[in-house]
This record gives sequence, C-alpha cells and structure tokens, in this order.
Amino acid sequence: MCTYNTHCAPMIASLHKLCGKVCAECKKQKKAKKGLPHKRAAAPAGALGFRRLPEVCGLVVQTLVALGGNVPAEIALHAVTHEVLPVFLVVVGILCVAAGHIQLVGVVIGAIQWIWFMFCRYFDANMLFFAVGATLIPLCISGGIHLDGLCDTCDALCSFGDREKRLAILKDPHVGAFGPMWISAFFLAECGCFAQIYAKSALFPVVLCGFTLARTMGGRKVVASPCAKDSGLAHIFAVNSDKKMVSCVLCAEFIIILLLFIWLTGHVLTAAVLAVLLIAWYGIHERLSIRTFGGITGDLAGFCISISELLCLVVAAVGGLVL
Repeated sequence: MCTYNTHCAPMIASLHKLCGKVCAECKKQKKAKKGLPHKRAAAPAGALGFRRLPEVCGLVVQTLVALGGNVPAEIALHAVTHEVLPVFLVVVGILCVAAGHIQLVGVVIGAIQWIWFMFCRYFDANMLFFAVGATLIPLCISGGIHLDGLCDTCDALCSFGDREKRLAILKDPHVGAFGPMWISAFFLAECGCFAQIYAKSALFPVVLCGFTLARTMGGRKVVASPCAKDSGLAHIFAVNSDKKMVSCVLCAEFIIILLLFIWLTGHVLTAAVLAVLLIAWYGIHERLSIRTFGGITGDLAGFCISISELLCLVVAAVGGLVL
C-alpha cells in the first residue's frame, strides 16, 4: 500500500522513490504506459517557476511543478531540502568562504524563507500570516543591523544639513522622526510583496537569490568605494581586506548566482531585469554616497543592502503577476 495516496497520478508515482514505497496501482500504471512516449503534465497556476533540469534534479522538478496540486507537501519538502537547496547552498557557500563569509547570512535567510514558504503551503496558511513571518525572518537572522543603517541613512538624508551634520546623524545613536517613518514604509512594502509572492509564486526563486545578491552589493561597496571617515566598521573591513581580490570574488558571485537562477528556472528575462535594476541602484547609491556623505559608511552599506532586498522582492511580486 502506498504511504501517501491510494490512487496516485503517474507523476506522483515517480516521487515514491523518495520514500521507497510504491502502491500496486502505481505499478500497474507504469506497466500499462511502458513503451509509450512520456507526456509532461502542465504546470498548475501558482506552481513554482522551475523548468526541467538534468536527471539529477528530475524528481525535484516534478515535485515543484506539481506543488499546489495533488502531491503531498512533505514529499516536496523532502525533495527540495535534499536536492535543490544543496545545489544552491554549496555553490554560494564556496563563494562565501572565498569572500570572507560576507554572504553566508543571505544564504541562511534564503533557506529559511524556503522552509517557511513550504510550511505555509502545507498547512494552507493565510497570505498575511506568511507575509508577516517572511518579513520578520531577515530581521531575526541579521539582528536588524542593515535596517539600522536604513533608518539612520533616511534620517540623515531628510535632515537637509551639510555633509558634516549628516555624518554626525549617522553616528548619533538616537533616532529622529524620519527614520521610523521610512522604516515603517519599508516593512509595509516588504510585507505587501511577500503577500503577492505567496499568491503568485512563479518567481519565488528570486527571493532565495535576492538576499545573497543584496549582500554581494553591500560587501563590494565596503571594499570598492572610498570611506567617508577613518573610523567605523566599514573602514575596519576596508583596510583589513584584499580589496581587489574581494571585489573580484563578489562580482563573480553576483554573476554566478544570476546564472544559477537562470539554470534552475529558465527565466532569462527576469534575471536580466533583476540585474539591470540592481546595477542601476548600485550606481545611484554610489553617486548619492559620494556627493552627499563623501564616501561609504557601514550605515550606507546597510541602506544599500536593504533597498536591494526590496528591489528583488518587487521583481518577484510584479513578475509573478505578469507570468
């Protein structure tokens, strides 16, 4: 007797290899269809946007395509956590070691976001419940260090003072009026994007890549941009690292993550749009940092990372509506 279903679809039958138990009905269907050309099932609406991969990930693709249909979510979760995630984590993990573990936090956040998504799908959770939890995950993992930079930077940019006054605001441990307002808007935007992504999850893989891509940009800011002052975490990291080597590794990591995203999903246009938006934001942030503050600081790097994450979520949310 099959563990999961008494009448299993042909696609589900192949997934029983994961649990080692195949029902008699599945065996009959397999014998009846032996010698006939394989016909792929159409992906249901809302299925994750993964295309067919080589044989090593074949079962994973079938699981993901059927997710939201008749495949038990525990099988999908088993396949995802044992095949797709290791591919992503191993490749990016190696690059993180080369870059000084800067992006490892992004990989962890992406992995937990995936598990949270699968958990909510399995229990048919409410959209708002998923969105609030997904919004809080990066805050809990990173400790809010980048959001602190976002808050302080918004305070400084809205002060309309000179460069020295704005740098003093970045250093000031107290929070002004503008910081909480903009960080509240940031949380609302993130929560709204997560809710839309949960409803239309074709580009959910963008979320997994986004947290790591954002940290490659923030890390390169620290080592490739001039420091605004001779103190602080950004200055310490900059003077104690091989700037050229770290910068090259981070650029390579950025490209490889996008190529990995294309390989896993087949969404070339989405990857191109995402790359253009992030590179454009990188240039805008660079110009803003130098003209307004005279260079980069730890708070400005956190500001860059936070907005980069939000841009990735916007691409996933809007792209899910279009696809």
